[in-house]
Amino acid sequence: MSETIEANTSTSEANTSTPKANTSTPTTQEIEEVITGLEQLKERIVNETIEAAKKAKMPKAKVMDKLEKNPDLSRIDQALKELRLQQPTSLTETAKQLIPKARIVSFKTWEGVLPTEVIQLFQMADDEGRYLTDDDLQVLKNCEKMPTFSLEAASLLRDSAAEIVDEAREKVLATYPNITAEGGDLYPPARAEACWRDFWHFLRCITYGIAGDQTDFTSAEGLHYMNLLYQELLVPLSAMVLGLEAIKTASLKRFPGEKQAELAPYFDHLVSKLQQFVTS
Repeated sequence: MSETIEANTSTSEANTSTPKANTSTPTTQEIEEVITGLEQLKERIVNETIEAAKKAKMPKAKVMDKLEKNPDLSRIDQALKELRLQQPTSLTETAKQLIPKARIVSFKTWEGVLPTEVIQLFQMADDEGRYLTDDDLQVLKNCEKMPTFSLEAASLLRDSAAEIVDEAREKVLATYPNITAEGGDLYPPARAEACWRDFWHFLRCITYGIAGDQTDFTSAEGLHYMNLLYQELLVPLSAMVLGLEAIKTASLKRFPGEKQAELAPYFDHLVSKLQQFVTS
């Protein structure tokens, strides 16, 4: 990687090192403020790296490798991990039991349609809670049943996930300006961050359907438990549906008009499932 990118991705030791402990116990709000600051710093480092890489026309694989090995990002991740351990556990026992059951993706209906090894590839990605990698997509390209556009669309949405989630978040905050304020449905900040993470995962699940060329990619059982989990956690369902619809809008605008119609059903499938939470 070029020296230019090296310079743009480095930050001072003082900016990323874990704050030294003091004799007083930090409040929950103080911990959340530090976490928010570190997350913003991490996002800035990543965004600057990507922008610099684009200008330098660096290979994506090389940029991702550099990000993984960036010592500043490693220190930030470690600091975040330690700070989150200091946060009080607010989950009820019911919520803790529901979380592992609330897996909304299922590839059951894909059996007999796609090769077993292809389904296993998708299953592994979902088990690890990640988007399909370039290597995954290359394997799928070698499968004659997989449309090229579907794989290209899944790749584009994966690479644009952060920006798409940001646009969806802005839509929610504009519609519900007090939702993250004290007393709001997404207060304290940890609740809001959990909501934005769900947006990221919603898009992840949708990209599975797109890449697999299958609009039916959800689990009725997993959705049932997610509905119960959202009720237990008092998640603002209308805001979540709005956010998912905003994810659809932000995603589709990245494609030509004729392709938008082709991709819309994958988003509509999950939107309709989430809308049922509101009416149930």
